[in-house]
Amino acid sequence: MIRLNITKLFQHEAMSFSFELNSERIVIFGHSGCGKSTLLKMIAGFLKPNVGEIYINGDCLFSENKKVNKPVYNRNFGYLPQEKTLFPNMTVKENILYGLKTQKRPLNKSEFENIIGRLKIKHKLDSMPATLSGGQIQRVALARVLMIRPKLLLLDEPFSALDTPVKECLRELVMDLADEISIPIIFVTHDLEDAFIVGREIVMIDSGRVIEYGRVDYVYDSPKYVETARLLDYKNIFPISLIKKNEIILTNKFSLFVKDKKIPNNAQFVCIRPNNILIVNDVKEDNLENQVDGVVKSIHCRDKYVKILFQAELGFSLHIHLSQYELVSLKLKKGERVKVSLKQNSFVLCRSKT
Repeated sequence: MIRLNITKLFQHEAMSFSFELNSERIVIFGHSGCGKSTLLKMIAGFLKPNVGEIYINGDCLFSENKKVNKPVYNRNFGYLPQEKTLFPNMTVKENILYGLKTQKRPLNKSEFENIIGRLKIKHKLDSMPATLSGGQIQRVALARVLMIRPKLLLLDEPFSALDTPVKECLRELVMDLADEISIPIIFVTHDLEDAFIVGREIVMIDSGRVIEYGRVDYVYDSPKYVETARLLDYKNIFPISLIKKNEIILTNKFSLFVKDKKIPNNAQFVCIRPNNILIVNDVKEDNLENQVDGVVKSIHCRDKYVKILFQAELGFSLHIHLSQYELVSLKLKKGERVKVSLKQNSFVLCRSKT
């Protein structure tokens, strides 16, 4: 669907992006300030790259060599930013129909009724934007974008400022409506849950460059680079000091034994997700894979998991995530001596991109 290789020069930095993906749902993922919105604005046509090319479904949108730079209005993309974008002096209905009016296109009444009905804003058509909630404003903005039947829907974290229930509802509506009227999506986010729910393919962005891209599940489970693992919040990342046949010796002197997994010769780091570490509070248990003895240093409850900090006797720490059910079952307490098991099928062996 999309192929690009572009560079944007700024006064004190340069951003370069290159990838090729074919999914109808692509997520651009990275921390705030990494260049995600800049990339999306270049795809939309609001920013012009300095060099390179952008192709969508074989159509050349920008090529520095071919002297092509399609203007925004000729790209026919729907762009929904995080900021409120409604015209304050127009009613909700006038806002929704604004794109059709400027493009001098007829109104499809059945489509209009379907969109405002699905977005639950029919009762607000005569209201002014100042009277709407944040969620209603984004529903109206989304309706305006969908009414022009865009070739591509570009979403720049449009729901990040909304309360969680409203965000989840709108996120599902966007996907359902886009699927119904066959509109592909490129979705910018820094939220892992967004990435998994919306995306089929993902582009990992860090410091103005593409780190890695591919299928969401593959990139998440098997990142090639430690920079990707950090972005995906693996937490437990350890440099490798030495690799033997079935043994990985870390720089903290701890050895991990691997029986059934091939160790890449260029592996520089071992990464383990916090939810992939097994805790056993029976200190007499000996039949554990890559056993580590230590103490529970802290227990902190989060929205969807419990965060455990484990201090190993060898001096290093492990971040562990449990469900509330697991915490109750294990009867864990701060200061308690426990064992943990680092199973070899939970290891991700990767290297640095730089």
